[in-house]
Amino acid sequence: MKTWALWAMAAILAVACGKQETQAPTPAPECKTGISCKTGVDEKQAGAIYAKYKYQEVGQCSDGSLRHTWLVLADRIVVAKTTDGKDIVADMQVFLYDDGSYTGTYQELTQERGDMGFWKTVSTANQKALAGTWAIQQSQIMIEQFGLGDNVNARGWPGIQFTLAKDNSINPVLGEKQINLITTRSKTSKDGKSVDAICAERK
Repeated sequence: MKTWALWAMAAILAVACGKQETQAPTPAPECKTGISCKTGVDEKQAGAIYAKYKYQEVGQCSDGSLRHTWLVLADRIVVAKTTDGKDIVADMQVFLYDDGSYTGTYQELTQERGDMGFWKTVSTANQKALAGTWAIQQSQIMIEQFGLGDNVNARGWPGIQFTLAKDNSINPVLGEKQINLITTRSKTSKDGKSVDAICAERK
């Protein structure tokens, strides 16, 4: 399972933002059964636990560890097929901010198998901007358009799990589907600024 989880994470990061070089977060302990499992959250600690999923800088320029973190879809969800049989999969990025707002993008990637069995994105379509508010509610997190989410271990990685509403505004095909959003680390900011450029400005 560890091998599959690492392969899936590599594929997700490769297609989420093709221009960005990414680094996986520290993996969470594996679930004993299944591909995802809830991890208990004490209400008093909920703020600190969910804070790690916000869009933020981690690391530092001095040792080259500076990265930007945000949430991406962990699951490969096929929402349609092309006429020649290629998969069309959902792709999401979500940026939670300190002021209780969030932005993000939803898009659909047409993919085919590439070298070494990895999925290769051949086109992107149906891009949609996401925006709204988020807040901690007891031991859960509420993100507008997604609903109430639980802290989970998803395919070996820490993340947030949601079951989208049947009439969700992201994509009707995703209605009542369970999705997991996990943290990615990138050497490029959400605005396209490289870590090298940022660190050069701070010297």
